[in-house]
Amino acid sequence: MKKLLAILLAVVMLLSVTACSKTGTDTPDTPDGTTQNSGDTPTEPKPDNNGDSYEIVMLMDLPGGSVDDGSFCEATWDGIERYCEETGATSTYMTPSEESKDAYLSLIDQAVKVGGKVLVCPGYLFEDAIFEAQDKYPDVNFILIDGRPHSSDYSEFRTGSNVYSVLFSEGEAGFMAGYACVMEGYRNLAFFGGMAVTSVARFGYGYVMGAEQAAKDLGLNKGDVNVIYWYSGDFMPSPEKLTTIKGWYQTGTEVIFSCGGTICQNAFAAAEELGKAVIGVDLDQAGDSPTVITSAMKGCANATYDALIGYKNGSFPGGEDAVLGASVDCVGLATGESWRLKNYTEEQYLELYNRIKNDEGGIASSILTDSDIEDPTQIPLELVTLDYKN
Repeated sequence: MKKLLAILLAVVMLLSVTACSKTGTDTPDTPDGTTQNSGDTPTEPKPDNNGDSYEIVMLMDLPGGSVDDGSFCEATWDGIERYCEETGATSTYMTPSEESKDAYLSLIDQAVKVGGKVLVCPGYLFEDAIFEAQDKYPDVNFILIDGRPHSSDYSEFRTGSNVYSVLFSEGEAGFMAGYACVMEGYRNLAFFGGMAVTSVARFGYGYVMGAEQAAKDLGLNKGDVNVIYWYSGDFMPSPEKLTTIKGWYQTGTEVIFSCGGTICQNAFAAAEELGKAVIGVDLDQAGDSPTVITSAMKGCANATYDALIGYKNGSFPGGEDAVLGASVDCVGLATGESWRLKNYTEEQYLELYNRIKNDEGGIASSILTDSDIEDPTQIPLELVTLDYKN
C-alpha cells in the first residue's frame, strides 16, 4: 500500500511540476546576461559586448533581480532552462534600470536587439509595457506570467496573438497549505506577504480559508485557530522584517506562510533560530531551510516550458488568457522528501487535492480571490480569528 501511495503521489506532483495540460541590465542601453547552457544557472549577469544572439530572453521586473531568488523568478527560469537543455536554444536574462513602463519598454527593445524571439516576463509590472510592445513587435512572442496586458489607465485590456498571458489559482495552493497546518495541529498561524498584489493576495486568502475549513472539519470552537495576516510592502528581506517575524514566533505563532520573493529568507532565519515552522511558496523550498514543512507551489516552470514548446512546434498559445489551477495539476503542495508534516499525512493531502481538483462540494469554487474581496479583515470567518497587522 505504501509503495502504491508513493507512486500515486509521485504521479500527481510530476504533473504539477512538468506538465500543465492547459497548455540584466544595469541600464536599458547596455544589455546584460549570460548565455544559458544545459544545466547551468547563471548567478552573475555579464555584459553582452560580443554581439551574441539569444533566442529566449527573460526580463526581470526589479532592478538587481536574479533568476536564483529561490521563488517566483527562479521557478520561471527553471522552465526556460528545461526547454533550452532539450532543444539547444540559447537564453539570457536582463534586469531593468528602474521600475517603470519606460524602463521595461527599453528593456524589451534591447532584448529584441540581441535576437530575442520569445520574451518571458514574470510579474504584473510588465502588463502595460507588453500592452504597447505587442503591437510594436508583432513577430516577437511574449509570455507574461501573473499578468494581463492592459493600457496604463486600465481602460483597455487586450492580449494579442503574440502574447500568452498566464494567471494561477494561487488561492487553491494557499487553501491546501492553511488546511494542512490546522490538520497538523497548529493553532496559531501567520501569513507573511510581500506586496499586496493580486497573486500574493490569492495565496493569503486561500490560506485563511483553508485554515477555516480545517477548523470546521475538526469541530473546533471559535478562537481556537488564530491567524496573523500582514503585507510587508515589498519583496526584500530586512532587519525590521526579521524582528517582526521573530516577535510573532516569540508570542505564540507556530507556523508562518512566507509569501513573496526573497523575504522568505527572514522567515527561514527566524524559524531556524526559534525552532518554528515555515510554509514555502511558488516552488519547493524545502532545500532552503529545514524549517520548511511543505511549500505551496504554482506551475511557473510548467507554463513557461509548455508555451516554449508550443512556440517551437508552431502552436504558440498566443491570444490566450489562461488561469491554471489544480484542475490541470498546476498548483499544489510539495510532497515526497519535502513533506515534513507528521500528523497530517500525504494520503490525507491527496484526498483534499482531488476534492479541490474536481471541485467536490463546490470547495474550489468557494475559495475567495482578489476580485471577490479587497480587505482581508472582511473574509467571512466563523471559527478563525484574523489579526490583520498594518
